[in-house]
Amino acid sequence: MPPQAGAIQVTDRLERRIRKPIDLLRCATSGIEIIVLAGAGVAASATTTGVETDITGASGRLPHALLTVAPPLALFALLILPVALAVRQLVRRQVRRLAEAVATGVLAGVVAAVVNAALRRAFAERLYDAIIMSRPGPSHVAALDPYLTGLVAYATIIGLSGRPGWRNALWLAIGVYALVHLAALDTTLLSFLITVLAGRTIGLGVRYAAGSPSLRPSAYHGHLYNGGG
Repeated sequence: MPPQAGAIQVTDRLERRIRKPIDLLRCATSGIEIIVLAGAGVAASATTTGVETDITGASGRLPHALLTVAPPLALFALLILPVALAVRQLVRRQVRRLAEAVATGVLAGVVAAVVNAALRRAFAERLYDAIIMSRPGPSHVAALDPYLTGLVAYATIIGLSGRPGWRNALWLAIGVYALVHLAALDTTLLSFLITVLAGRTIGLGVRYAAGSPSLRPSAYHGHLYNGGG
């Protein structure tokens, strides 16, 4: 049956998932920042060690009660936040994005563990010593935190932009977690920064490769929205 006179025929091919160039740009930027931090650590290990000592000394002057209560609270927050985000995604019926976030988080954690093992090799000894600000004697400190790397990648896939409450809660928990481990000498400032950037880099890389759900309405629905018949 031929279309009626005056009728508008809409032909549109709507992509379900799109790749955002901004994700690729941010991924590359985070990767460059990791390289810059690692290079700075190797080139100026004496300076970064001094900074680390100052931070550790400052945290050591915190009230003892705070240092006692903070570790379990920080750990609880970092464990409960991904669960709360998962429930939120399920309520919003964004199961695919949640599955992608979980898979990316696991991938990031595995990558961090592999990097930790590689940095233990003789060829990477200087870089490892710079990241953990090695002191005399053998060290068992991991260069990267696999769980924190995975958490940042997981949150990056879910996407917290435009959600200041969730974003602030996540970074507050990460900040307290970092402070606690810095005070306990379980990590270093350089290790923490590289860990967070590694998780962000992996998350953004996967998000770009897999694409993000398209929120653009089809031409037909856009026509109706604008008052078309």
